[in-house]
Amino acid sequence: MRGIDKIFLTALVLVLMGLQILPVMHGHAASLKEINVRAQNLVIEEVTGEIRFEGEVNLEYEGAEMTCRTLILFTDEAGNGDVVRGEATGDVVVSRSGDRLEAGKALFDMRKGVIELEDSPHLERAGNSISAIRIIYEIDSGQARFEGPVRARIISGETGP
Repeated sequence: MRGIDKIFLTALVLVLMGLQILPVMHGHAASLKEINVRAQNLVIEEVTGEIRFEGEVNLEYEGAEMTCRTLILFTDEAGNGDVVRGEATGDVVVSRSGDRLEAGKALFDMRKGVIELEDSPHLERAGNSISAIRIIYEIDSGQARFEGPVRARIISGETGP
């Protein structure tokens, strides 16, 4: 099967059944991961291997939920049709286990399980808020790294006697 045909077939299966990521590396072993996407429109770029979802995009992956205006999924360069990374733009909101991240743009790597947020990103967790130039967020652990000038609003749980 030609690479273009495989990409088209993969995109069709992704739309009909939810996104299946094969394999995704987390830690030392490959494992099956699934993402589900809903959107108003879908455009398949056979030449580039891009799968573009547009309009009220909602993605669910590994216990996280993301909404945005546009989501582009990229398949591996080997032409296998496996989705390996993505780019979300326009009012990006990521929610996971009490964390809420907002940004204008998010790049994510399915193999590493990492989301990089740019364009005025900020994280809200337990009433606290941290913003930076760039936030790197690990989906599995919820660990976040903040780069650039950082602003934090920390709410203390108790006051002294």
